[in-house]
Amino acid sequence: GSPPESTVELHGSLWLVKRHDWEGFVEKDGKVWEDKSDPICSALSEEVCGMDLRRWPTIPESELPHDPRDKNCLVRPAVVWFGECLDETTLQRATSAVQSADVFLVCGTSSVVYPAAGFASEVHRNGGCVAEFNLEETPNSAYVSEGMGFCTPGGSCAKLLPEALDDLF
Repeated sequence: GSPPESTVELHGSLWLVKRHDWEGFVEKDGKVWEDKSDPICSALSEEVCGMDLRRWPTIPESELPHDPRDKNCLVRPAVVWFGECLDETTLQRATSAVQSADVFLVCGTSSVVYPAAGFASEVHRNGGCVAEFNLEETPNSAYVSEGMGFCTPGGSCAKLLPEALDDLF
């Protein structure tokens, strides 16, 4: 599933998967496909893994998710992990969207990983409205438009964002 053209998946999505040997998030040539199975395989269920990641079980490779077209190849989330580069085309699309944005939402992020951490300041500089939904202030809090800062300790973006959008629209 491709996102709408006005949406840019800069770092990918956990609902998209790809072969484990393909780096970064590049949604082209059928290299990425949607899998909304939760969990993606039974070996990763809460009953097996629990919530304590310090006691992550050893899972045989045969029980991990595999490419349905190539049963010998493992799949992974189609996201950009640390140490991987962003796709240049995706980054160009994001930069273009940021340069023309009227409204920019900063949601559930520390705002310290670039290039995305610099987007709010650019929207602000171009006269756009910046809203922030976080548990605490971030470096981007300085660019938040009047009345658009939703930094509530103990609150969650899942709760704050829909409430704020209901109030705005």
